[in-house]
Amino acid sequence: MRIIGGAARSIPLDVPPGLAVRPTADRAREALFNSLGAINGFVVWDLFAGSGAVGLECASRGAKLVTFVELEKNHCDFIQRNIDRVRRSVPGVATNIVNSPVSRVRWQGAQPDLIFGDPPYAESLNEFKQLMNNNDFKIFAANAKLVWEIPDHPGALGEFLLAAPLQRAVRRFGGVNFLIVNKME
Repeated sequence: MRIIGGAARSIPLDVPPGLAVRPTADRAREALFNSLGAINGFVVWDLFAGSGAVGLECASRGAKLVTFVELEKNHCDFIQRNIDRVRRSVPGVATNIVNSPVSRVRWQGAQPDLIFGDPPYAESLNEFKQLMNNNDFKIFAANAKLVWEIPDHPGALGEFLLAAPLQRAVRRFGGVNFLIVNKME
């Protein structure tokens, strides 16, 4: 696993061993970021951050602040090591690691421009529904674009579309479906 583009391009990232995390494939990440356009100066939240690869990709591409939310303390240690590696190439980016379940995050601080969500597939729909029903999150993320990786199993996409706000799109990159919510309602 490595950073795909930007100032930290090609820097390798550490990931927890085994199946502890399921990083988004390089090809899918590259296509997704190419479709998002410039993110210079963005405030980004990487929910269920795992190794931090998606948030660090944002840092490499010019985000000014990246907040990583991760439940597992061991994964937070990997995220910090990866931040330390990438920071040499992007010294101006501010980072924050929140060791917490997403359902207990206090949605405060600089409002985000971009939010990524990629929880374990078995929990993905439930986590998505919880966020879509959380008024504090919807106010906090009112002007953000939310990108959610959809589990690859039959019927999943339909379930997510039923739970999502109406201003959304689905994009498929590198064999991965992403639900992109353009506006919280």
